[in-house]
Amino acid sequence: FSDDDALAAAAAPQRAGLPEPDPDVSHDGPLSVSTRVEYSALPKGSTQAVFGLVTVQAKSAEAGAASSSTDGDRRPMDLVCVLDVSGSMGSNNKIGDLKEAVRFIIKEAQPQDRLSIVTFNSNAGRKLRLRRMD
Repeated sequence: FSDDDALAAAAAPQRAGLPEPDPDVSHDGPLSVSTRVEYSALPKGSTQAVFGLVTVQAKSAEAGAASSSTDGDRRPMDLVCVLDVSGSMGSNNKIGDLKEAVRFIIKEAQPQDRLSIVTFNSNAGRKLRLRRMD
């Protein structure tokens, strides 16, 4: 999309010409990511909608407190909230929990961060372009 808010000017000098670092694949980092898909195999040549689940989990505040910096020292983040708004979310206050989680993200975001909202049910759509939180 070309209508997102512009990124803020970089505070640190750019490292032109240097290669990107290799990704950290250790399990000792601040985040744990796991994935699961609906099918382990599909027939060759068939077309099928495949649903997947991506779980991102942060270490507890106590576990990461010794190595974390203050909030003001962190780099800006682009946050994209992908929200299930299908009919199944009407049971057991799931929509209420979803609203509470999004409010928490907004409250914790810093002015240099950007937030976008994407919703889905039978179709997906971007409801909020990346907007600065200032």
